[in-house]
Amino acid sequence: MKLHENIKFFFLVSSIVFAGHPLNTDDAFNLGKNSFEFEFVYEFYDYDAIMEMTIPITFSYGLFNNSDIVFSLAYHKSWDDNFTLNSLGDATIELKQILYDDLLRIGIKPFVTLPTGDESIGFGKGKVNYGTYLLLTKEWEELHIHTQFGYSTNHNVIGERPDFWEYSLAAEKFLSNKLSTVIEFGIARNCCFESLEHTKFLLGGIIYQIDDMFVLDLGLMKGLTDDNPNFGLLSGITLGL
Repeated sequence: MKLHENIKFFFLVSSIVFAGHPLNTDDAFNLGKNSFEFEFVYEFYDYDAIMEMTIPITFSYGLFNNSDIVFSLAYHKSWDDNFTLNSLGDATIELKQILYDDLLRIGIKPFVTLPTGDESIGFGKGKVNYGTYLLLTKEWEELHIHTQFGYSTNHNVIGERPDFWEYSLAAEKFLSNKLSTVIEFGIARNCCFESLEHTKFLLGGIIYQIDDMFVLDLGLMKGLTDDNPNFGLLSGITLGL
């Protein structure tokens, strides 16, 4: 597979919008009114002879107690023995709204992506897209279960299917008031017309909360289908204000 052709597969397995990194699955919690959060992430993916790296930065702000606005943008790089390609990706703006927070927390997260990436080398769609996520979180004292279902348009100039869906399920186990472990399974529609197999992955990791304003995380992802990476290494720092 050529380097340029492989790049588009990156977008099937890595999202630059998330809560509780290294999870891709968002949770049905809000920051709180007038609260800020910055997330800095480094992710590395191995596709046999091709390697990929992404460095997303996410900024979140609590508009109200049950509503956040989120802006994300990432730098991408892909390389093999002969070529190296790099570019910013498409920017994403989200509005996260919690609708119900009693026995089960329910939220929605509509979003729009802007064509800021370089679609000529596969790091962007070249068109505006939009969609939404449904978020569910069930809480126990030492365990949280998160699940999300997303659907979006996939308008593009790179020959992919015109729409996209994804589903993921994650568990977060609290080992102490600072340390938790996470595990996640995700499945998504393959954007490539030539492939009928949905992309799938497993992920495991840890989250360490140094204090209320500083969180570190580390995760390892394993692709379960040919279009996914062999593995991915994910790390992040979250700062809250």
